[in-house]
Amino acid sequence: MAGVRPTHRNVDNIKSTILTPSLTPYFEVQIPVPSFLSSLNGGTSSPYNYLSILCTEASLPGNQLITFNVDNDYTGVTEKMPHRKVYDQKLDLTFYVNAIGNDSYYPIKFFESYISFIAGEDQNAGDYGLKDHNYFYRFSYPDDYMLDGLYIYKFEKETTTGLTYEFIRTYPTNINTMPITYGDAQVLKCTVSYSYIRYILNQKFDTSRKVVANEAAAAPISPEVPPEEIVPNFDKRILTGSANDNDDNTVRGELSNRTQGL
Repeated sequence: MAGVRPTHRNVDNIKSTILTPSLTPYFEVQIPVPSFLSSLNGGTSSPYNYLSILCTEASLPGNQLITFNVDNDYTGVTEKMPHRKVYDQKLDLTFYVNAIGNDSYYPIKFFESYISFIAGEDQNAGDYGLKDHNYFYRFSYPDDYMLDGLYIYKFEKETTTGLTYEFIRTYPTNINTMPITYGDAQVLKCTVSYSYIRYILNQKFDTSRKVVANEAAAAPISPEVPPEEIVPNFDKRILTGSANDNDDNTVRGELSNRTQGL
């Protein structure tokens, strides 16, 4: 019995695939700055500079197709048919926490301020501030804090090629606890979870779709079969009428004798 012969590979094939892997340390994250924190823009302490450099860990997003079962289209076979594309909708970003200068603890301050605005908190509310026993809050409008423009760039050290992930309607939802302890000194890290509705990968292979709708619209209608042969008594089922002279938007209809007798 004949089988499939293995494909012969040469050294060049191996060099161009296995020996040129993508490495994880080469990436950059760009965080969008909402308008209520626009005073931070500009200079070396801008969030575009600080947060991009301090971001030490991120995750490339994923997605999946939601399916339903179709039984017995083929005897004894259950098929899974996709009907919806679902995104992860959660992005975890980890930042080093800096500790020197006027902008120390920058990631913690930035995301604490961001989430406080979303929750409608006002630290300068006087007697009705966060310390008040009867304190309450009202959440901000989503368009004020959901932003486009969060990007993850994946690149390589010695090449100009890469991937660009663009996230739509993003905002932080969670700041993880940050343990501090005596003992061996470790770098303090701040992990933040972002929510988004979808992402766009700007570098994908070209695909072609068969435009069935346009083809159907261009298909001619055959005039060979008259309507009266398809629908019996076609000419007697038409409701005719005309507008009256008073322009009161009423229509006088006249039914055929057969229709009135039904």
